[in-house]
This record gives sequence, C-alpha cells and structure tokens, in this order.
Amino acid sequence: MQEILEALQEKHYTVAEISTKWGISTDSIIRLFENVPGVLIIRGPERKGRKRQPRRLMRIPASVADAVYREISGIREEPAASPLHALPESSNGGGSMKNELQAVLRLAQTSSLGEIPALLGELEQIRVTALARLSAPALVSQPEKLLDVRETAERMHTSVDYAYRNAGRLPFAKRLGRKLLFSSSGLDKYLARK
Repeated sequence: MQEILEALQEKHYTVAEISTKWGISTDSIIRLFENVPGVLIIRGPERKGRKRQPRRLMRIPASVADAVYREISGIREEPAASPLHALPESSNGGGSMKNELQAVLRLAQTSSLGEIPALLGELEQIRVTALARLSAPALVSQPEKLLDVRETAERMHTSVDYAYRNAGRLPFAKRLGRKLLFSSSGLDKYLARK
C-alpha cells in the first residue's frame, strides 16, 4: 500500500515536457517509453471514423524517466539530483554528443519500419545544419574601433577605390571632417549578412 501511495505522489511528466528537456521529438519520446514498465498509458474511448486510433495519454514517472535517461546515456551510478533537471537543452549543446547519439541509435533500433523515414529526415536536418556551420566563414569579432579605408578594403576583400566609391551606401561609413572612417563592428555585421 505504501508503494502505491509513493507512486501516486511522484512527479509524472508529459511527453511534451520530456521532449522539450531532452531535445527529442514527441514521437521519439513516445516510441522510447511506450513499452517501458511503470509508464502510465491511459487509453480514451474509441473514436468514430475509419481506422482511427483511440486517443491515449502517456504520463512518465520521474523515476522511470531517470532510469531511461541513465540507460541511454550510459550513466552507471545513481545521480545526486534528478537527471531530468540536469538534462542538456537542445539549444545550448551542454550535453555530450556521444550520449545524445546513443539515444538516437536506440530509437533507430527500436522504431518500426514505418517510422524510420521520419527519423532519417530529422537526422538529415541535423547533418545539413552542421555542414552549413562548418562551411560558413569564421568571422573574428574585433573590439569596436574606427578603420581607415585601406583596412576596411582588406577586410571586405575589395579595392580601396571600391570602399571610397561605395562609402555612401555602406551604413557603417563615417566622415570625420575630410577623413573617411568605418566602424569595425558595423563592418562585422555587414559581412555576417553577406
């Protein structure tokens, strides 16, 4: 009886909450947890229409989420705090790429043949994004200073004449008396947009 009360009081996560924390699609989270013991799957009534699946709700206890996370990330010891709160966000890249790829490998191994094309599409999107970042020229941001025409032309990979002729069209060009100067931070932004 005590175990049942503890299970009822334990935090239960939705698929969307874990998907956001782990940076994995909701479909992948469903595939990852649908056959794991301890996950609550509540099936709704049959829906009208041809071959419509009944609606289902999935609630994942924190202990089950922690165990699955430890399993797919290769963590052997019990963590001091719940790993669900320490999981890497997809946007900050704070986690080990190897662990994240192991989770994707598990999904690839356990997915049905019909789900594989969607998974491959997601992986291709990641690959293309990484390749685009590798092929983009690296811009070294320099502290704000005013550049003369020769320095600006060198950084723009143009001639000095081009810089003089187009100074009126360049938003980072500044005139101080008769002297033509260019903002280094403005030039960096201009080159980043090109």
